[in-house]
Amino acid sequence: MSPADIHTLLPVGLTFADTSYARPTLAWLTGPFWRSFAADRWAKVGRYTRANDCDNWARAYAQHAQDCHARTATHPDEALAVGEFFYTRADGLGAHAIAVAITDTGVTFLEPQNGTVLPLTPAEIQSCTFARF
Repeated sequence: MSPADIHTLLPVGLTFADTSYARPTLAWLTGPFWRSFAADRWAKVGRYTRANDCDNWARAYAQHAQDCHARTATHPDEALAVGEFFYTRADGLGAHAIAVAITDTGVTFLEPQNGTVLPLTPAEIQSCTFARF
């Protein structure tokens, strides 16, 4: 898929680093990928701290996905449609950074600190201050 395809699905300000993207499956992101990412991240830096906060987790999640793609890609797409997403939470707790992916099920937001899918509200999606694929 192209950046224009992604922007059609997620019409907020987006930054793109590549010209073509493969869609991962949600089952892969929440299964084998999550187990690989969690083991690697916890071994390298351990638990959440102010020096290892949400933006670090989001960036590491997206990079780990791209590393997996680079090691296993058998198709012409430059990258996986997995990136970082910064927004303001509706619960009043302020800004937060998470992962975003365009999967086989559509636009999916994921919490890189625990691997869960996050259902963002339309207002939270529109509050996006930075998103990068």
